[in-house]
Amino acid sequence: MTSGMFWMTPAQLLDRFEYQAVQNPSDPQFSKGIPIIHRWAMLCSTENVSQAQFGELIRRFEAIDRNDVGSQLYDLWIHVVVWGERLGLAVPDRHPWHRR
Repeated sequence: MTSGMFWMTPAQLLDRFEYQAVQNPSDPQFSKGIPIIHRWAMLCSTENVSQAQFGELIRRFEAIDRNDVGSQLYDLWIHVVVWGERLGLAVPDRHPWHRR
């Protein structure tokens, strides 16, 4: 899943999202992503992340309206899912904005 993908840390993604939130205030994906990145960074600093904690992080994505999602928020989703996989956690098989 990460083959050829440039991996960014939560801090690097936060810098990008905070910058873009100022540069593009009408694009909600950045303001929606910032709290998710803060939570993800906090979880990264803990020794053991539970499936419940990871699930709560995923639910934050699920709460975002499909109309507010853009490529940067999708990229954040990918980073979080790959991180969860690396921890051996059960991860969703598709993003929450997938049209059914």
